[in-house]
Amino acid sequence: MSYVFERKRTASFNFYTNELTGDKTTLQGINATLASAQTICDGVSSLMAIGGNSPRFEDGVRTVKDNVYEE
Repeated sequence: MSYVFERKRTASFNFYTNELTGDKTTLQGINATLASAQTICDGVSSLMAIGGNSPRFEDGVRTVKDNVYEE
């Protein structure tokens, strides 16, 4: 018995915007197929800078969903 994993194309990226209050921001539509965490972090930093936010974040977590099929 074997399984096939199908990775979704998009993921979410969640990070703390305020460590003192525990506020978090979640960005949807982050590329889920990229293997390099640095590339993803650079992209998120660029998006935050465009929005006028400080391009830095704490404890970023990327969530990727996979579909699993039994073959």
